[in-house]
Amino acid sequence: MNKEAAEIFATALENDANDQDEGRYENIGMKWDDIYAQILPIEEDINVPIYNMAFRFWDDWCDTSNHEWQYHEPITKKQWPQFARELAQCLRTGRMPTNLIIIEKFTPKPKIGLWQRIKQRF
Repeated sequence: MNKEAAEIFATALENDANDQDEGRYENIGMKWDDIYAQILPIEEDINVPIYNMAFRFWDDWCDTSNHEWQYHEPITKKQWPQFARELAQCLRTGRMPTNLIIIEKFTPKPKIGLWQRIKQRF
């Protein structure tokens, strides 16, 4: 995992955590595309599990902040910046989180191929 890319991502999560703490909810996730574009050229493998988890977290955090903190229970409004800081630390160390809520809610699910989905229907 590229340390520069991890640091860029970690800093972005921390900045959004600070924005939420200071009531600037509209800023959460606004740099998602920019950060992704910055990381792609310097990270050899963007499919590292911690990146996948952190991007999914960030996307859901943006979603819930846009919907008055609904649809992502049991996570509370107060926990989002705490979890962002935990994931930032994980990015910097290259370790997966140990927080069970983060693991349960943001571990990417394996993709199911077309034929597998068809078989599940019949």
